[in-house]
Amino acid sequence: MPDRNCRSVIARSASFVPRATRRAGIRERVLLPREECSHQNIVLLDLDEGARVDETPTPTSESFYVLDGTVEFSTADWTAALGAGELCHLAPGVVHGLRAVGGPARILVIFAPPNEAKS
Repeated sequence: MPDRNCRSVIARSASFVPRATRRAGIRERVLLPREECSHQNIVLLDLDEGARVDETPTPTSESFYVLDGTVEFSTADWTAALGAGELCHLAPGVVHGLRAVGGPARILVIFAPPNEAKS
């Protein structure tokens, strides 16, 4: 039976307007907003070289797929640099951070269930 809190969506690229976030050097395009689906939301992030998200916990699971550039992910237990075509998945509650290294980067982020908006 279909979930009434998640509908089928087709969105065209013209509707994905980049907007600044509260973090310097990071812009986002919300591809699937939490208002459209209660299971996940999907965000495309463009990071300038050196742009970072300081270590913070998240209440949701998060998957990061690197589309371009190199992104360094860190937790209390490890640090790893990932390049285009590589994925980092973090379970709910994991304290983590990330930063673009060696140039700008673009990553696709999937929050499941949707994270609260904090841009």
